[in-house]
Amino acid sequence: MKIALATGNYKNVVGHPGRCKGFIVYEIENGKIINKEERENTFRHNHDHEHSHDHNHEHGHNHNEQGGHGTMGQPIAAMLQDCNYFIAKSMGQGFVSQLQKFGVKPAVVENINDAETAALQLVEYLKNNKN
Repeated sequence: MKIALATGNYKNVVGHPGRCKGFIVYEIENGKIINKEERENTFRHNHDHEHSHDHNHEHGHNHNEQGGHGTMGQPIAAMLQDCNYFIAKSMGQGFVSQLQKFGVKPAVVENINDAETAALQLVEYLKNNKN
């Protein structure tokens, strides 16, 4: 099973996948992590524009009339389509829909900061709640 998590430092879980630094992908077998992969969020967009380099909008996502992201979740979801689950502290319904189109199940964690802990607790939850 593969579980992806939104991260800002490749250690902790964060919210808003469109703004996170990247994604941690854990491959888990028999309740143990057998592989960890770090994937950069190349579709990242910082709405606060707190970076010093010139910013253009030629990085693969569309802005709608209100300045939001029309289909920004699609390339991120496509990048994570090899995963079974995606964990973040928060995510919008549009992003959830994009994940589900690629067969990735969303999970929100509010009280867990450590990415590895969040992934392993999801595995434990799934094991204990099989139908």
